[in-house]
Amino acid sequence: RIHPYEGHPISVCTAALAAMLECGARGVALTCAAGGLSPLLVPGELAIIRDQINLFGPTPLVGPRFIPCGALYTPAHRERLQARAAELGLGQGGRLREVVYAHVSGPQYETPAETEALRRLGGDTVGMSTTYEAILAAAHGASILGIAVVTNVAGVVGLSHAEVQERSDAALPGLAALLGGALAGDPAQG
Repeated sequence: RIHPYEGHPISVCTAALAAMLECGARGVALTCAAGGLSPLLVPGELAIIRDQINLFGPTPLVGPRFIPCGALYTPAHRERLQARAAELGLGQGGRLREVVYAHVSGPQYETPAETEALRRLGGDTVGMSTTYEAILAAAHGASILGIAVVTNVAGVVGLSHAEVQERSDAALPGLAALLGGALAGDPAQG
């Protein structure tokens, strides 16, 4: 997928998702790479997104306004992911951490001061995507599942994109196994 930090308008970044939703998709699975704000998170860990802090700005909504966002990420999907994580032995004792994902515009990584501010706002992870997709899906009444791959400790001096990409790639087999089992059945239930 493409991102606003690559210079694309939000409408272009969400066009494929908007088309799926207009064609009747009732549920979406959103994945992202994220920096760990919480000291409990370890690079390479998978985390379930339970809520978000959207500091990005632009909205994908044109027309619909004032949509409820009190429970963007569907609880039944989180439970299904936890059950699948237990089957696979992922996470801490078979449970994945459930996190608040903070969205910043990027494309630069966060400074130590920004990292501390996001922690104080309640963020556990930080990244440059996902929230606008969740908002668009919610506006269409779709159920939403979100998973973040923790690729790095946020705010670390000297972080390279190659490191982030390497950790993201290493997490793909676990992510595929988790999603493959969790998405079996009707994604709109719950």
